[in-house]
Amino acid sequence: MAKSVVYGGSEGRPAPGGGALTGPLRPVLRLAGWTASLPLLYKILLSSCVLAGGTVVLAVWVTSEHIAESAGGIHWGIASGLILAGLGVVIAINFVAMKAAVRPILTLTEAMEKVGGGAYDTRAAKHRPSDSQIERAIDAFNRMAQSLEEQRQQLARLSSQVLAAEDEERKRVARELHDDTGQALTTILVGLRGLESARGRGELAERVKALREVVAGAMQGVRRLVRALRPAVLDDLGLAPAIASLVQDLREHTEIAAEFQAEGFDQRLSPQMEVVLYRLAQEALTNVARHAQAHRALVSLARDGHLVRLSVEDDGVGFDTASRRTSGGLGLFGMRERLSLVGGSLRIHSRPGEGTRVVAEVPQP
Repeated sequence: MAKSVVYGGSEGRPAPGGGALTGPLRPVLRLAGWTASLPLLYKILLSSCVLAGGTVVLAVWVTSEHIAESAGGIHWGIASGLILAGLGVVIAINFVAMKAAVRPILTLTEAMEKVGGGAYDTRAAKHRPSDSQIERAIDAFNRMAQSLEEQRQQLARLSSQVLAAEDEERKRVARELHDDTGQALTTILVGLRGLESARGRGELAERVKALREVVAGAMQGVRRLVRALRPAVLDDLGLAPAIASLVQDLREHTEIAAEFQAEGFDQRLSPQMEVVLYRLAQEALTNVARHAQAHRALVSLARDGHLVRLSVEDDGVGFDTASRRTSGGLGLFGMRERLSLVGGSLRIHSRPGEGTRVVAEVPQP
C-alpha cells in the first residue's frame, strides 16, 4: 500500500519549539532575544567585540599550530594575557568609536521624546563627525518639530478667536432677543392690560388688531433667529433649497445680483454632509456680502458621480491667497475644519481685483 503524504497537517512536521533543528539552537535564540533589548551602541559594540575576539583567537590558534611548534611549543599563560589585553584594547577603541558614531542618534532620540512629551520647541543638535543620512534625518525631524510648533501656535490663536466668536454670537442672540422679542412681549403685555379699559367693540377691535401685528412681528423675528441658528428648510427639504434660501436672502438684503444653480440633487445627502456644505455656503456668502464689494455672485451645487461640488464665485475685489493673514483667518480655517470632518477639500482661487472663487469637494460613498 502506498504511503500517504499529508501537506499542511501535523504529520511529518516537527512540533513548534521542538525537533532536531531548534533544540541545539535554543541557547542561540535566547542570546538573540537578550541582545534584541540592548541599546544600539551596545549591539554594535558586542558584534565588534565578537568579531575582534574571533580574530584574536584564530591568530593565536594559527600561531600555536603552525608557528610555535618549531619553537618548542607556545606559552599559554603569555598567550592568554595577550588575548585579554588585545580584547581590552579592542573593546575600549570600539566603545569610544561607536559612542561617537551613535551620539547623533541618541541626541535625536532624546529630542523626539521631548517633543512627544509636549516640548515642541525642542530641536535636535548636530554633532561632528556625523553621517550624512543621520544629518538628513535630524534636519527632517527639526522641520517637523518647527511645523508642529507653528501649527500649535496657530491652533491656540484660532482657538481664542473661536471662543471670542462664540461669545460674540451669544451676545448677538441675546441682543436680538432683548431688542425684538423682549420689546414685543412687553408691548403685548401692555396691550393686554389696555384691553381691560377698552370702551366699546370698535376700540377693542382696533387694539386687538394692533396686538396681532405685534405678535406677527415677534414671530417673524423668532423665525429669523431660528433660521440663522438652524434652518428648518435644511431638515425638511434638503441642501439645495436651503442654499437657495441663502442666495435669496443675499439678493433681498444687499444689492448683489446672486444666482443659484443645482444639478443632480434628486436624492438627499447624509445629514452631516448637508450641514457641512450649508455652513460653508453660509460662510462664503457672508464673506461676499461683507468684504467682496461684488456686484454679482454665482452659487453652484452639483453631484458628479461620487463627488459633490459646491462653488461660490463673485466678481469682487478679491484678495491675495498667499497672504498669511487671509490664508490663516478664522473663516477659512473653519471651512477647512468642517470639510475635514466629511473627508472633503477646499480650494480658493482669488487675485486682487479679479474676484474670488471658493470650491468645496466632498466624496460621497
